[in-house]
Amino acid sequence: MENRKTRNGKQIRRMIASVVLSGALAVPFCPLTAYAAPESAYSAETWEKLRDNKMEYDEISLLVQEYNPYYLNNAASYADSKTTENANEIRQGKMEDAEDLESSADQMADNADSLMDQLEELVESGATGASGLASSYASLKASSALLHQNSITTRQSANTSYEDADTKALNQRKKQTALIVQAQGLFASYNLARISVPVIENSIAMAERNVARVQNKIAAGTATQSALLSAQNSLKSLQGTLTSTKASVESVRQSLLLNTGWASTDSPEICGVPEPDLSRIETMNPDADVQTALDENISLKLDRKTLTNMDSGTTDYQNQVRTIASEEQTIRNSVKSLYQTILTDRAALETAQSAVDVQQKKLSSMQTSFGAGLCTKNELLDQEASAASAEVDLITAKINLQQAIQTYEWALQGYMTS
Repeated sequence: MENRKTRNGKQIRRMIASVVLSGALAVPFCPLTAYAAPESAYSAETWEKLRDNKMEYDEISLLVQEYNPYYLNNAASYADSKTTENANEIRQGKMEDAEDLESSADQMADNADSLMDQLEELVESGATGASGLASSYASLKASSALLHQNSITTRQSANTSYEDADTKALNQRKKQTALIVQAQGLFASYNLARISVPVIENSIAMAERNVARVQNKIAAGTATQSALLSAQNSLKSLQGTLTSTKASVESVRQSLLLNTGWASTDSPEICGVPEPDLSRIETMNPDADVQTALDENISLKLDRKTLTNMDSGTTDYQNQVRTIASEEQTIRNSVKSLYQTILTDRAALETAQSAVDVQQKKLSSMQTSFGAGLCTKNELLDQEASAASAEVDLITAKINLQQAIQTYEWALQGYMTS
């Protein structure tokens, strides 16, 4: 049989467990809220453009800076944590914070032990009020453990902290630039996605005409049911593709709206991607531009500044040296690769333009033939669809080249996607 001391111990543990569980369930969830956009000094004309119901490519960067919730939250957080301290001062501050946390944890643990002594005496005497002490004990022990863990984490962070005011500023610039680049990419992606819809619709119309032709052939005894089934399956497949494509287009549109400050229920006019600047390609010099990219790269600047905050004899220092060397080579290779992508996309644009010219000539000839009764309406419609498809391919090639040039420009301005 259990003695009274053991039974009292179990009773105390049950009290504490009940308090801890109820406390955990009572912790509220606090969602993050976006900070309001700061006041900015733009011209009246610029503000009018930003606040109209039209989204244009050249507005993207300003729309992100003024209305993107992530951009605004980042800016507010950076302002709150901005410092002029160097790495050693920040590191020392973290160590002092760790010591303060450890001291507070020890004090809470001592207070909890004192409460446990009182709790055992109270239970031993059979007096009431033990649950209140159990609650206080559980709270103190939990807080002590949490503070102790935080002190360990803070100390570890201090030992490997190479952050200073400059690295914080570079990290902030990198994050904010990434949001602008992302929004520009979404704008281009939306335009690429939505132009595919009429192409699929044209393909569906062609498939429907093919089904009708096969049905006519079956009636004439020149086609089989299997041919009809194949034509119908092709039609169903295209219809399914259209449904999924429209859903994808809407998904990209919603992401674009979020990143540029519109509500999901808004329907602004989203303009097209501007024409690629072909003259800019002629002024590119990848051999010389490599140095510009190296000088301006935000990540490389960050890693180099971090290196200056490390002790030269440490493993972290040697690892950082290797990281920087690897990053420099990656930047060199990337600039040349980006330039080759531009040349490839320019060639694709020229091919697409030639295809449009060919299809337009065929369409003109077909229209003449149709007027003379030398071809059917279905043949004319099929050629119109082919010409429209070639136009879409041309638009796609233009967007791809424009984005390739934009990516190259970002590389020279210090941002390079990984």
